Amino acid sequence: TTNENSLRNEMEHVNTYLEIMNHRISDIPRITIDIPEELMNNVLPRLSLQPLLENALQHGILNRKSAPGTILLCVRREKEALRIAVRDDGPGLSEEKLKKEIDDLAKWPPVEMHGLVNIHHRTRLLYGEQYGLSLFSEENRFFEAVLTVPRREFKPSAPFSDPDQ
Repeated sequence: TTNENSLRNEMEHVNTYLEIMNHRISDIPRITIDIPEELMNNVLPRLSLQPLLENALQHGILNRKSAPGTILLCVRREKEALRIAVRDDGPGLSEEKLKKEIDDLAKWPPVEMHGLVNIHHRTRLLYGEQYGLSLFSEENRFFEAVLTVPRREFKPSAPFSDPDQ
Protein backbone atom coordinates (compact mmCIF):
# COMPACT_ATOMS: atom_id res chain seq x y z
CA THR A 1 0.00 0.00 0.00
CA THR A 2 3.02 2.29 0.18
CA ASN A 3 6.30 2.84 -1.66
CA GLU A 4 8.24 3.09 1.60
CA ASN A 5 9.19 0.82 4.43
CA SER A 6 11.33 0.88 7.56
CA LEU A 7 14.87 -0.43 7.57
CA ARG A 8 13.74 -2.97 10.19
CA ASN A 9 11.03 -4.35 7.89
CA GLU A 10 13.41 -4.41 4.94
CA MET A 11 15.85 -6.43 7.05
CA GLU A 12 13.09 -9.01 7.58
CA HIS A 13 12.97 -9.46 3.79
CA VAL A 14 16.78 -9.72 3.71
CA ASN A 15 16.81 -12.37 6.44
CA THR A 16 14.14 -14.43 4.66
CA TYR A 17 16.08 -14.21 1.39
CA LEU A 18 19.30 -15.28 3.15
CA GLU A 19 17.55 -18.25 4.78
CA ILE A 20 16.30 -19.40 1.37
CA MET A 21 19.74 -18.97 -0.20
CA ASN A 22 21.34 -20.85 2.69
CA HIS A 23 19.32 -23.91 1.63
CA ARG A 24 20.17 -23.46 -2.08
CA ILE A 25 23.91 -22.71 -1.86
CA SER A 26 26.36 -25.10 -0.26
CA ASP A 27 29.12 -22.51 0.30
CA ILE A 28 27.10 -19.64 1.74
CA PRO A 29 29.24 -16.53 2.17
CA ARG A 30 30.02 -14.92 5.48
CA ILE A 31 27.58 -12.03 5.86
CA THR A 32 28.32 -9.25 8.31
CA ILE A 33 25.49 -6.87 9.16
CA ASP A 34 26.37 -3.65 10.96
CA ILE A 35 23.29 -1.51 11.62
CA PRO A 36 22.93 0.64 14.73
CA GLU A 37 19.59 -0.04 16.42
CA GLU A 38 18.66 3.66 16.44
CA LEU A 39 18.60 3.64 12.62
CA MET A 40 16.26 0.65 12.23
CA ASN A 41 13.11 2.77 11.93
CA ASN A 42 14.53 4.95 9.15
CA VAL A 43 12.57 5.16 5.92
CA LEU A 44 13.73 3.67 2.63
CA PRO A 45 12.08 2.52 -0.60
CA ARG A 46 10.15 -0.72 -0.22
CA LEU A 47 12.02 -3.77 -1.55
CA SER A 48 15.31 -1.95 -2.01
CA LEU A 49 17.61 -3.74 0.42
CA GLN A 50 17.07 -7.38 -0.56
CA PRO A 51 17.94 -6.76 -4.25
CA LEU A 52 21.22 -5.14 -3.16
CA LEU A 53 22.14 -8.30 -1.22
CA GLU A 54 20.95 -10.49 -4.08
CA ASN A 55 23.15 -8.53 -6.50
CA ALA A 56 26.17 -8.97 -4.21
CA LEU A 57 25.52 -12.69 -3.96
CA GLN A 58 24.59 -13.46 -7.58
CA HIS A 59 27.07 -11.21 -9.39
CA GLY A 60 29.81 -11.07 -6.79
CA ILE A 61 30.14 -14.01 -4.45
CA LEU A 62 28.89 -16.74 -6.81
CA ASN A 63 31.41 -15.55 -9.42
CA ARG A 64 34.41 -15.90 -7.10
CA LYS A 65 37.14 -18.31 -8.13
CA SER A 66 37.44 -19.49 -4.52
CA ALA A 67 34.62 -19.89 -2.05
CA PRO A 68 32.88 -18.84 0.12
CA GLY A 69 33.44 -15.03 0.14
CA THR A 70 32.05 -12.26 2.30
CA ILE A 71 29.32 -9.64 2.09
CA LEU A 72 29.17 -6.61 4.35
CA LEU A 73 25.96 -4.65 4.92
CA CYS A 74 26.74 -1.47 6.81
CA VAL A 75 24.40 1.45 7.61
CA ARG A 76 25.70 4.83 8.76
CA ARG A 77 24.24 8.24 9.42
CA GLU A 78 25.69 11.13 7.42
CA LYS A 79 24.27 14.57 8.26
CA GLU A 80 20.67 14.48 7.01
CA ALA A 81 21.06 11.20 5.12
CA LEU A 82 21.48 7.51 5.73
CA ARG A 83 24.16 5.62 3.82
CA ILE A 84 23.45 1.92 3.26
CA ALA A 85 26.48 0.12 1.83
CA VAL A 86 26.50 -3.46 0.52
CA ARG A 87 29.99 -4.66 -0.36
CA ASP A 88 31.15 -8.05 -1.61
CA ASP A 89 34.63 -9.44 -2.16
CA GLY A 90 33.75 -11.01 -5.50
CA PRO A 91 35.50 -10.33 -8.81
CA GLY A 92 34.46 -6.68 -8.94
CA LEU A 93 34.28 -4.76 -12.19
CA SER A 94 36.90 -3.35 -14.49
CA GLU A 95 37.08 0.43 -14.66
CA GLU A 96 35.34 0.30 -18.05
CA LYS A 97 32.46 -1.91 -16.83
CA LEU A 98 32.02 0.20 -13.70
CA LYS A 99 31.78 3.35 -15.81
CA LYS A 100 29.10 1.69 -17.96
CA GLU A 101 27.10 0.70 -14.86
CA ILE A 102 27.34 4.25 -13.48
CA ASP A 103 26.31 5.68 -16.86
CA ASP A 104 23.33 3.29 -16.97
CA LEU A 105 22.16 4.60 -13.57
CA ALA A 106 22.18 8.18 -14.90
CA LYS A 107 20.01 7.51 -17.97
CA TRP A 108 16.35 8.47 -17.89
CA PRO A 109 14.38 6.72 -19.10
CA PRO A 110 16.53 3.69 -18.35
CA VAL A 111 17.86 1.69 -21.27
CA GLU A 112 17.65 -1.53 -19.26
CA MET A 113 15.64 -1.95 -16.07
CA HIS A 114 17.53 -4.27 -13.72
CA GLY A 115 17.63 -4.30 -9.93
CA LEU A 116 20.20 -1.55 -9.34
CA VAL A 117 18.68 0.81 -11.92
CA ASN A 118 15.23 0.21 -10.46
CA ILE A 119 16.36 0.98 -6.89
CA HIS A 120 18.25 4.09 -8.00
CA HIS A 121 15.36 5.63 -9.94
CA ARG A 122 12.68 4.74 -7.39
CA THR A 123 14.80 6.35 -4.66
CA ARG A 124 15.30 9.53 -6.68
CA LEU A 125 11.59 9.73 -7.54
CA LEU A 126 10.65 9.36 -3.87
CA TYR A 127 13.24 11.63 -2.27
CA GLY A 128 14.95 13.79 -4.88
CA GLU A 129 18.03 13.95 -7.06
CA GLN A 130 20.51 14.03 -4.15
CA TYR A 131 19.52 10.46 -3.19
CA GLY A 132 19.99 7.12 -4.92
CA LEU A 133 22.76 4.64 -5.64
CA SER A 134 26.49 5.13 -5.99
CA LEU A 135 28.69 2.31 -7.26
CA PHE A 136 32.31 1.55 -6.45
CA SER A 137 34.50 -1.33 -7.53
CA GLU A 138 38.01 -2.55 -8.03
CA GLU A 139 38.55 -5.46 -10.36
CA ASN A 140 39.44 -8.71 -8.57
CA ARG A 141 38.85 -7.09 -5.17
CA PHE A 142 35.32 -5.82 -4.47
CA PHE A 143 32.04 -4.30 -5.63
CA GLU A 144 30.07 -1.88 -3.45
CA ALA A 145 26.61 -0.38 -3.94
CA VAL A 146 25.74 2.53 -1.63
CA LEU A 147 22.13 3.60 -1.28
CA THR A 148 21.64 7.09 0.13
CA VAL A 149 18.21 7.99 1.55
CA PRO A 150 16.96 10.85 3.72
CA ARG A 151 17.34 10.44 7.45
CA ARG A 152 13.79 10.39 8.68
CA GLU A 153 11.52 8.07 10.58
CA PHE A 154 9.21 5.68 8.76
CA LYS A 155 5.57 6.36 9.50
CA PRO A 156 3.30 3.51 8.41
CA SER A 157 0.16 4.54 6.58
CA ALA A 158 -3.20 3.90 8.19
CA PRO A 159 -4.90 0.68 7.13
CA PHE A 160 -7.51 1.02 4.40
CA SER A 161 -10.93 1.82 5.78
CA ASP A 162 -14.25 1.68 3.98
CA PRO A 163 -15.94 5.13 4.06
CA ASP A 164 -19.38 3.46 3.77
CA GLN A 165 -19.05 1.70 7.12
